[in-house]
Amino acid sequence: MKELQGSKTIQHGGNLFGFTSSGIYLPKEEIYVCILSNAAFRGTEAMADYIASEMIGKPIEVPLSIKSPSVDLTAYTGTYQLQNNTRIMKIIVISDILVLTLPDQPGGNVDVQSTGKDTFESKKAKAKLVFTRDENGRVKQVDVKQGRGSYTWIKEQ
Repeated sequence: MKELQGSKTIQHGGNLFGFTSSGIYLPKEEIYVCILSNAAFRGTEAMADYIASEMIGKPIEVPLSIKSPSVDLTAYTGTYQLQNNTRIMKIIVISDILVLTLPDQPGGNVDVQSTGKDTFESKKAKAKLVFTRDENGRVKQVDVKQGRGSYTWIKEQ
């Protein structure tokens, strides 16, 4: 359960094979908003929250952009292998958004936003990422903190 402008909510959303969705229900107000998109990683949750906030007469401020135009996202792209494991993660850019994909979990893509130099976070996955560079300035690994776990992924060169 979350809250939106003081109202309790029940929310759910997801991304699968290029589609994005988000639904929000405000039980007290008996309001349900569902946003469906046939494009990956569109701001469906923010849209649903905004529409619901308008419907209860307490509009929220809409962020102008979730993109990080000042960050060169291509520096982070590539294939990463979980340290001491065979699991693979690919990092790609879709519509100017950095996206983590796990080939063994089709449709489980996660978008991340820049929070500073070489740091990103995913609110959806509740994860923080810190990229490390080598002496030449190339990204060599990413440390992912999610919940109580911490995972190091080594970039294949």
